[in-house]
Amino acid sequence: MRRIAGYLLVVLGVLLVILAPVIKWGAAPRLETAPLGCTGTSETCQDRISISRSSGTATSLFDPSTLKERTNVPLQSVLRVRADVLASVNGHTVYDGFTNVTDADGVIVTSFTERIAFDGHTSIMQNCCGTNENGVPITDVSGLNPYKFPFHTEQKTYAFYDGTLNRALPMKFVDVEQVSGVEVYKFVQTIEPTQFGTLEVPGNLVGSTDASVQAPRFYGNVRTVWVEPATGIIVNGQEQQKQTL
Repeated sequence: MRRIAGYLLVVLGVLLVILAPVIKWGAAPRLETAPLGCTGTSETCQDRISISRSSGTATSLFDPSTLKERTNVPLQSVLRVRADVLASVNGHTVYDGFTNVTDADGVIVTSFTERIAFDGHTSIMQNCCGTNENGVPITDVSGLNPYKFPFHTEQKTYAFYDGTLNRALPMKFVDVEQVSGVEVYKFVQTIEPTQFGTLEVPGNLVGSTDASVQAPRFYGNVRTVWVEPATGIIVNGQEQQKQTL
């Protein structure tokens, strides 16, 4: 009886050795995929919609209602992300996002929507499923989507999508740090001032004698994210944006 049990253990061991690479290279990639919505009900999850809240201060903010500048304005930002389950098939993962930024009085400062399609394992964006930024089609899908890094994130530079410019730009690995006791990788993306459109404004705002002018709009940013490397989840992030006319 012991000899039979010994043979069985040997056979089981051989099977596990054979199956190990299959599990690693076959099953694991299929299991390692971005989630299609959060579960449960909490402050950060409602009806399978993930809710992220953040706050900051606008050192200088143009108020179009008064045509005057406001300084040191407290801002609140709420990002809501919902997975489009029906569209997330055939290797696609599709997220719909809505961001709303308000001041302390609840007045909307800015808001925008985006629809992002990406590979659920590598997090690389995909050109499908009606992806857009505020209704403008996304054509540059060469980088990572803005919601998640790949599984097994590496200590290297990634191309990371920026919604304002509607394209991917380099984001550099800079350090290994701890966030709430978890080891994370710190990445920084520096975007130098870049024109991304125009805005019709009163001429006197930009030193013109014309009643109104089409002023070029410039955008710059220093974006920092902290990523849990095994899952690619962004556990923390901050931005230092600057927009000018």
